[in-house]
Amino acid sequence: MITEEERREREIRQRLDEVVGTDFDAPHQRGLRAWLKARWLKWLLGVAFGIAAMLLIVYTIESHRLPPSQPAPAKKPVPVRIIPPR
Repeated sequence: MITEEERREREIRQRLDEVVGTDFDAPHQRGLRAWLKARWLKWLLGVAFGIAAMLLIVYTIESHRLPPSQPAPAKKPVPVRIIPPR
């Protein structure tokens, strides 16, 4: 005979299946190994894109670096003739 509690749980599970569906998967509830197995590709791509973004930033900064400063060429003295006031 089905108890009231079992009937209530079955009804709740049925309502959840209507909303969430039966394909709901929670690998974190099955342990660390199952969670890693389900998410390794996402983490690997995240790390790869993070490194690519860092390299792009470093390349952009380095490509806009100014050339090393060179001393200014020696200038010839300009003769200035001061005329006394009249």
